[in-house]
Amino acid sequence: MFAIQVGLFSLLWMRRFKLWTIRLMVLAAVGLGFSGCGRGGLDSGADGLFVVNFQLDWVPEPQHGGLFMADMLGYFAEEGILVNIIPGGPGSNSLSRVATGRAELAQAEGNNTIVAAAEGLPVRIVGALFQHDPSVLMFHASNPIQDFADLNGQLLRARPEWTFLEFLQRRHGVSFRLAPATGGMEQLAADPSAIQQGYYIAEPYYLARMGVSLQWLHVWDAGYDGISAVVANADFARRHPDKLAAFMRAYYRGQVAYFEGSPELAHARMLDMNPNATESFLLWSRDRIIEQNIAKGDAARGSDTDYLLLSRARIEKQIAQLVELGLLTENQLDADDVWVRINLPVRY
Repeated sequence: MFAIQVGLFSLLWMRRFKLWTIRLMVLAAVGLGFSGCGRGGLDSGADGLFVVNFQLDWVPEPQHGGLFMADMLGYFAEEGILVNIIPGGPGSNSLSRVATGRAELAQAEGNNTIVAAAEGLPVRIVGALFQHDPSVLMFHASNPIQDFADLNGQLLRARPEWTFLEFLQRRHGVSFRLAPATGGMEQLAADPSAIQQGYYIAEPYYLARMGVSLQWLHVWDAGYDGISAVVANADFARRHPDKLAAFMRAYYRGQVAYFEGSPELAHARMLDMNPNATESFLLWSRDRIIEQNIAKGDAARGSDTDYLLLSRARIEKQIAQLVELGLLTENQLDADDVWVRINLPVRY
């Protein structure tokens, strides 16, 4: 296993290398004709519906429930849209798919998207799939770790581009070694000393069934409360604002139906696309999302408070935190450089 001692400079270097790689992919995509509005557009073979490709950041799971529900209930079709939902998985990079125009829309980590936009990549945030980031650092229940200070000197398995790593070093003064995470659970299950990035709404369920009891540290308890963003290709957002707004209206209705109604239709579709999932896992994960209001938001924690809703103030808060971390410079970008305001249905 490859691991390195990580300082702030090396984290910044790894992030910039990743962004340079994506930028080269964007340039290559321009040459091949993939950039701009991607493959989306009118499709006469689909009753004239406007086709949009949505890249998931992972395999289909309850975090994507509203997307599947909007599709299954016909909300997208009512808006004149056909959505191709493209599964992700270990090693997938949804942000690069949107930046290169191979997908018009995707789910991606919000702060990473802001940094990518500041570096000139053609990506824009259009909504908050999760108002609160469900990311955690997981470890065996037998591990004596109690708080973030106990991570000093430890080996962490995480994505090098994860902005929380800079936050952990700069805000909490924690020094650590880093091994790139692949998204698999085998190493975490086998190694009682392992510490790994994950979602508390997913991995703990499967590890428990492997006989491994986990504990975890929520990143929001460290003062880092980012969003899981709905991200659009910038050229697509500019050329098709009406289609983008239509997509988001339908997606919003799907979120309401999934988290406040019966999830059966969405779960049937997820099980078809993700045969490794089970109905019991899907119900368990959905319950965890609802318990902490991570999709709808909690005003007491400073978020917007409805599905997909994303205000200028929240984007400005995220930008200010990235400036504090040294990932952006003062006045490097404005909220309008990375965010597209979408008027969602008003229910209250």
